[in-house]
Amino acid sequence: MRHVCLTVLTALVSAASVLDAAEEPSALPRGTLRVMTLNVAHGRGPDKHQAGQERTEIEANLKKVAELIRREQPHVVALQEADGPSLWSGRFDHVKRLSQIAEMQHSFRGKHVDAMGLSYGTALLSRLPLDHPFSVTFAPSPPTPSKGFVAATIAWPDRPETNVQVVSVHLDFARKEVRRSQVKEMVHRLSDGKHPLIVLGDFNCQWSDDHSAVRAAAEGLKLRAYRPDDRDLETFPTLKRRIDWVLISQRLEFVEYKTLADSVSDHRGVIAGVRLASQDQ
Repeated sequence: MRHVCLTVLTALVSAASVLDAAEEPSALPRGTLRVMTLNVAHGRGPDKHQAGQERTEIEANLKKVAELIRREQPHVVALQEADGPSLWSGRFDHVKRLSQIAEMQHSFRGKHVDAMGLSYGTALLSRLPLDHPFSVTFAPSPPTPSKGFVAATIAWPDRPETNVQVVSVHLDFARKEVRRSQVKEMVHRLSDGKHPLIVLGDFNCQWSDDHSAVRAAAEGLKLRAYRPDDRDLETFPTLKRRIDWVLISQRLEFVEYKTLADSVSDHRGVIAGVRLASQDQ
């Protein structure tokens, strides 16, 4: 009888551990919000272009992305170059597929390019409800494709009365003056200061660049970056540059930050653990 009781007790403890793991994705302080950003590169993986791949290859690449998300267990994922049904990437909704297989119950996709058989932009995946989502496409910048951002509000883990706005952004890859203009537009749309803000995405520039757009975004929105001059956090291995960023409000603080080594795109994913600053807890 004693053996049976011990067995039942062990099973109950194990079940409780599983539930805790589902609620808290890593060994971080309770109440930590874990976020991730990844330029998913139209589902092509680390290859040069998606147009030369079969749908089965695109699906296999997205499965690897989903496995990475499931392993890291972020609350929210910001995606860039995230496709809807597009002729060059299998003609199916990549964001919806990732949401399903990564077990992220909520998603929102912005269509910054939606013409000539192509549909893509930025997106959010989340284990938490996405409230008041919206999409902004920046002013046209020919000859480069349109870029933009999506944003939504979520309730802070364990603090349902506290909301935070999360943003997934992608800036122009070719011209710093276009990136600066796009940042001005983003600052104008997001600077009401109602909620703490987390901006994630592919800024296509480094902190130390002349007229850096990521630095301008941080200054304009009063955000902070994690060790902005650190050279060990590169996210675009081809050029050995750190161009994917997580920026957070002054009311927040980093408790974790890492660049992922997994080669699921030509970019590397970034994970950050964020908590409310001590005065807000």
